[in-house]
Amino acid sequence: MILQITPYGVTRLKHYGIDGCHDGWVVAQGAPGESAPAFSVITDLEALFQTVQRDGSVVAIDIPIGLSDDDARECDQLARQELSPLRHNSVFSAPCRPTLVAETHEEASVLNRQARGVGVTIQTFMIMKKIREVDELMSPETQNHVFEAHPEVVFAALAGGPMNHNKKRKEGALERLAVLRSAGIELTLAPEQA
Repeated sequence: MILQITPYGVTRLKHYGIDGCHDGWVVAQGAPGESAPAFSVITDLEALFQTVQRDGSVVAIDIPIGLSDDDARECDQLARQELSPLRHNSVFSAPCRPTLVAETHEEASVLNRQARGVGVTIQTFMIMKKIREVDELMSPETQNHVFEAHPEVVFAALAGGPMNHNKKRKEGALERLAVLRSAGIELTLAPEQA
């Protein structure tokens, strides 16, 4: 639960979980006392960030924040260590900031190689537009409310260790639902996944 201290005591804040999707951004919005988040898809991330800053809420977003100009991010390396040996491959290396201008995967790899000596995966390139969007929206004020979060690291923290199954398999989905249930969040599999 996210708490904020005010002159009047402790205020329980709304909180948001965000991830990129084909149509924009999928948002899970929760509040204390609710057993399940409300889901929506938005296209205007800037408007949500402004709302969050105004009302003091907190966002956890599954996108790299705080890109390096020329080096690997220590947080990516630490996340891989935390998830080893089972889920470490779920953490990809964020591109260097100069790479964000690339229009093609080949160009991105060249620019990242110039910056830090390695190219970028196709997976990284496919979300670079989202990374660029978030990078352009970040400011010191935004950073007080918007935080990078990696889902597998969150699940590992809640469960006391990495998940045993891949999230794309039914066993993995059920494993993650059980972890959420133990944290007081009730969700079920979609009928086509059950």
